Amino acid sequence: MSAAAAAAPAASSSSAEGSSSDKGKALTSEQQVIDAYNQLRREQAAIMSRIAEAEGERHEHALVRDTLKPLEPNRRCHRLVGGVLVERTVSEVLPLIEDSLGQFDMLLKNCNEQLSKKDAELEAFMTKYNVKRGADGGTAPAVTAPGAAAKESRGVLA
Repeated sequence: MSAAAAAAPAASSSSAEGSSSDKGKALTSEQQVIDAYNQLRREQAAIMSRIAEAEGERHEHALVRDTLKPLEPNRRCHRLVGGVLVERTVSEVLPLIEDSLGQFDMLLKNCNEQLSKKDAELEAFMTKYNVKRGADGGTAPAVTAPGAAAKESRGVLA
């Protein structure tokens, strides 16, 4: 079983390396195009997932900030730091929460920039390889060869 487990990571790393080296090469088979397209979609989905998670965390931090602002600065509060509940005062915690909000804003800005770059990369890929999104919104790409358009234009009875 250890030999199979050792072979699995090696196979996944070689496919990851292959996708990064495919950027400079023209993809020759339809399956390579579909695999590269699906890889770009997975990367795009991962970025969107990071954005959603960061927005949720930012929203929670904003709620805490809004709750602590009207309180007296010397009032005790508790903060979870690395899984440990620590007792502090509002005046100690509020600046840390504000700093965290600023960091979340920068993270969201960077992730949104990455997402727009990935969207542009995906659109360029789709144009280059004539990839059409499937009827379900993109989970099954339809790759059409340049001469295949004439075959598709025939009617149902042809």
